[in-house]
Amino acid sequence: MREFINLSQLGKRYRVTSHVMGKWLVECGLRERRGNLFAPSQKAHAGGFVQVQPSGNGAGCNFLWHQARTEAALALSGRYPIATATSGLKGPYFASRRTDNCYEIVAADGTVGVWAFGEERAEQLVKLLNGDT
Repeated sequence: MREFINLSQLGKRYRVTSHVMGKWLVECGLRERRGNLFAPSQKAHAGGFVQVQPSGNGAGCNFLWHQARTEAALALSGRYPIATATSGLKGPYFASRRTDNCYEIVAADGTVGVWAFGEERAEQLVKLLNGDT
């Protein structure tokens, strides 16, 4: 796992675009609007969520996100990376209650791929992974 990644790379882990990921980071308080642009918030800088990297052309900069910290913040808002085919997990998937409100999403071979909080969210995730819409 790379320590710092860009919004597109982060979005791929959740199967969303960089634009959707950016909106989620706004919801988490890690990104904010500055005029017509969006940039990491003070919370993101102070918490070590983001690293500023000069752009290759010398005009502006790129923001790279600490993968583990950012994914932990997203998990607090109920968003989790989606297991990919390259992860070795094979469906069908099912939800297994772990605690009162925490469910493991389990692959056919018993491997736990992700966790979900809330029965409804767990059921939605299982449907998504199994291709049931």
